[in-house]
Amino acid sequence: MVRDSNRFSLSTSARSSMPRDRRILGACPHCGQASYTCSYNLFQTAGLRIDSWEHKCPDCGHRETQAYRSDADDLAEGFDPEVCPFCGREPLG
Repeated sequence: MVRDSNRFSLSTSARSSMPRDRRILGACPHCGQASYTCSYNLFQTAGLRIDSWEHKCPDCGHRETQAYRSDADDLAEGFDPEVCPFCGREPLG
């Protein structure tokens, strides 16, 4: 098997520009399985930032998502997009 070094470097650079923080929360509120997760993704480009949150159960498929754009006009003053709207946690580091 030949390893494509260009492919690896593209994957590495993509990860650095889109950090992900995923934590297992515990039991899913819909099916009770203990694999319910909270994920945070940060997308940044010149002049735009998108904070994305997702709660998801891989067992039953229940999913909630919310994303906030830095160029949106409808964010309340004092609102912090780096706090999960579902469980209130903040991303690591």
